[in-house]
Amino acid sequence: MVNKRVARAIVTMAKQLRREIVAEGVETIEQMSFLRDLGCDQLQGYLFSQPVGAAGLERMLREGKRLAVTGRQATLAP
Repeated sequence: MVNKRVARAIVTMAKQLRREIVAEGVETIEQMSFLRDLGCDQLQGYLFSQPVGAAGLERMLREGKRLAVTGRQATLAP
């Protein structure tokens, strides 16, 4: 798959440059697994959360909300 080749090339280049790798737009468990296996440092996307405003993020942090990835999606765990 072309997208996998492009992702692999970008991650390889970023590692060579000793850069932190943030993958955006992660929507599936399969994408998450692939990107983690490549060595991405951080992932973000709809798999983990819909966009959250500053107040919502503050509330999540204050309440100690964490993401639990099960099955094919991530949900907030108490």
